[in-house]
Amino acid sequence: MTVLAASHFSSTDAWMLVIVLIMLIATGFLAMSETALTRMSTIKATAMADDGRKGAKTLARLVEHPEQTLNPILLLILICQLVTATLVGVVAEHVFGALGVVIATAFEVVVIFVFAEAAPKTWAVQHGERAALLVAPAINALVRFPPFRFAVWGLIGLSNVILLGKGLK
Repeated sequence: MTVLAASHFSSTDAWMLVIVLIMLIATGFLAMSETALTRMSTIKATAMADDGRKGAKTLARLVEHPEQTLNPILLLILICQLVTATLVGVVAEHVFGALGVVIATAFEVVVIFVFAEAAPKTWAVQHGERAALLVAPAINALVRFPPFRFAVWGLIGLSNVILLGKGLK
């Protein structure tokens, strides 16, 4: 603690680290969602809905239209990772100087890869149905949230311009 106290760790730095933790949790949830939903077949989701499994109707709607589900998830993963990287860099530079940024970046790559990407995706592969049913309500709310949906549509439209109209509609 003396290193932190001597290097001007502030309450703002603490709040930024709280936001980093929230962003890491969100990244993990979204990574798990991406894997769970892309690995779930429409036939399996429909069969679970027909069996009356809770949340399976929502899940079936999501997997029927992956183009409406995957891009919002990927955009949010990107946003969470960029915010995390930026805040970690700011705090590391403030507390430890330039060398702190280098060390924090290396540490962050490991933390993001292990805890916010590999572990949640592996769990989703191992527990496919459970993961898909778990994430479906939140992802459904996310992809239906109008401001976010319009932002995603705008970015997809921009990518279609770059791809000369060959992208997804």
